[in-house]
Amino acid sequence: MEYPQHDFQLTWHGIFPDSETAKQVQQILASIKSRPSSQNPDGRPLIEESFFSAGTPAALVVTLTDKTGRSGYMDAFNDIRDIARECFIEADALHLGGRPVGEATLNQEVAKASFDPTAPWYFRSLMGLSALVSFLLAFVMLRSFRLGLLVLTVAMYATLLTIALIPMTGSTMNMVLIVMPTLLSVLSLSGAIHLASYWRHAAHEDMKNSIVNAIRVAAQPCFLASATTAIGLASLMTSPLNPVKDFGFFAAIGSGISLLFVLMVLPSLMQIWPGKPPKEHEVDGRHWKKLARGLIRFSTPVSFACLGLLVFGLYGLQFFRGETKVIRYFPEDSRILSDYWFIEDHVIGISTVDTIVRFDEEAQSSTKFLERMEIVRKITEKIRNHHEITGAVSLADFQKVTEKPVKKEGERGFTRKSILYNKRSNILQRRITEGEFKEANALFTIAKQDVPNPVDGGSNLSNQGDELWRISAQAYVMADNDYGLLMDQLNGISQSVLKFHPGADHIVTGMVPVFLRTQKALLESLVRSFGLAFVVIAFVMMLLLKNPIAGLIAMLPNLLPIGFVFGLISFSGQRTDIGTMITASVALGIAVDGTLHLLTWYREGIKMGKTKEEAIELALGHCAPAMWQTSAIVAIGLLVLAPATLLMISRFGILMAALVTTALLADIIFLPALLAGPLGNLIRKTVKVESTAEMSESQLEEKILEDLALDIDQNGDGDSQRQSSMPAPHLAVVQSPRSSSVDSK
Repeated sequence: MEYPQHDFQLTWHGIFPDSETAKQVQQILASIKSRPSSQNPDGRPLIEESFFSAGTPAALVVTLTDKTGRSGYMDAFNDIRDIARECFIEADALHLGGRPVGEATLNQEVAKASFDPTAPWYFRSLMGLSALVSFLLAFVMLRSFRLGLLVLTVAMYATLLTIALIPMTGSTMNMVLIVMPTLLSVLSLSGAIHLASYWRHAAHEDMKNSIVNAIRVAAQPCFLASATTAIGLASLMTSPLNPVKDFGFFAAIGSGISLLFVLMVLPSLMQIWPGKPPKEHEVDGRHWKKLARGLIRFSTPVSFACLGLLVFGLYGLQFFRGETKVIRYFPEDSRILSDYWFIEDHVIGISTVDTIVRFDEEAQSSTKFLERMEIVRKITEKIRNHHEITGAVSLADFQKVTEKPVKKEGERGFTRKSILYNKRSNILQRRITEGEFKEANALFTIAKQDVPNPVDGGSNLSNQGDELWRISAQAYVMADNDYGLLMDQLNGISQSVLKFHPGADHIVTGMVPVFLRTQKALLESLVRSFGLAFVVIAFVMMLLLKNPIAGLIAMLPNLLPIGFVFGLISFSGQRTDIGTMITASVALGIAVDGTLHLLTWYREGIKMGKTKEEAIELALGHCAPAMWQTSAIVAIGLLVLAPATLLMISRFGILMAALVTTALLADIIFLPALLAGPLGNLIRKTVKVESTAEMSESQLEEKILEDLALDIDQNGDGDSQRQSSMPAPHLAVVQSPRSSSVDSK
């Protein structure tokens, strides 16, 4: 076909002749005119004509056998490229698309994230580089070669042991499990750094028993932190998506292994290789205590500001959108994306959507085979005319249209026409059902057995003997279309024809319904797994604090990072894929880690007889260094994954870094502000009642004396300064008749 000469071409992705956008563009082009003149008062049209050029691409459909398998996809594609080269088709002119292409390319990119021999030497293994950066940061943060080496050894062995479980259980690495080693290494580092921080404080007070004392204090918060993290990870096992389910299972086991290494292996190594007591400035936490005093002073505005961020995030969640199309996991400049765009712009849509029309025994007995074929033909034509369908084919397309003879008044030859019609219908039915036309097997079959409906257990998708006609259609995968709306419209098209034929129904299947159901499962998994983790962890928090209201309030800092970050990305229009979906439950466990450590030291401060303000300073001074060191190592280590060519891995690293950073800010800013308010009073009441009920008066006095002496030794501030800072309730107890020695002291 020859096209007239033209001055320029205009094209864009998703340019379709019958679309509203194309019609509007043509109207705009026709409205462009020159300046008014005497000959043309209204101006002369500058665009004489606009027309569409379909181009002349040649497409070939290749069906891969089951024997090829996923591992053989790339070999098959290489063979196709070699054949095309032999046919003088340049590599740039050959475009491949389809589900096997997407799966093979995805597996290839996942492997590149582990090791890419074509990348520069410093980017050949992003996973390894991420772990290396985390390890180097651990040395820098701990400022001790001994502690850094011990912490890294524990983290490395805990991670490798967990990874070894994958092949031992017969499982394989997938697109989600690929990020698990990095995550487990930073989680193990987190627990090990917290224990190292506890040891520093214990060694400063008593070097001889420092390891025992550190374990005694760290055991409960480390166990609870690991348990809550494991709960958050295990909640992912409720997902119907197998990659997410496997990630939750192995990562939860890894969290338990990490706890054992932190509380058993690391102390053993520290006992074998003892260190020197830390210096005073390494454990005083003076800067964090200044921050605590500022937060106490402005606790109300800080709390309301953090709550405002949480409310904003929850508001943004109404714009949440899931992403399940594998092709969207690749960057815009990737070859597979350009191939997909080319195929859909010039040839046909890549996503398959099949409509299976079923005729039961009642329908088969009441209609002829050719009648049923014409019913399928009508549905096919209507589907083909849908604006989001680029093509549809059924068995009826390979047979000429044959209408059933209808007797008209005065018409002759009706009987002969009817006999010929019935004969042709019977012969065609016999030849197709007996398999004479093997090519028809992909579009027509007879059900060999009953197939139950997995959604509705009370019915079957098909019964033995049913006729199943397949209408295969192609839809766009690159366009930002609404698959839910498309499914409803395709169901309506089929039902508009089948409602007049008893015993006939249909079902829509193929990649489009799979994308839609996976997207729904993605959202349901996110809500279900996070909800389960939140409820269980909140219950643990209530038991720990011995107050339901205090437990719920203490969960607000843990809810802030997830609510704010996910609300922000939803509000900005970003989609959440499978990789980013798992970060919510993981981040909840990590956030609870810091919360538990801070609350543990706050309770210890109250037990020591300190005021609420002093307990907050004590908690922040003890925990904040380890918390920010851990968060910095985790966040920076995961940010190394940002350059990954597979967007799912890149987004996972960026989002996890954002969540960890937000969780740190929530724990060191939002939580102390809450403790300075009603939360601190609720916890203080429960701890006070517990301590006075379990200790006699003499034991309580002895405990306070020990705390007083310890504070004097640590601070060196003098007796008068310490006694002037003691609150009145403490002085009343110390000045009892049985403790006159305190007065003289």
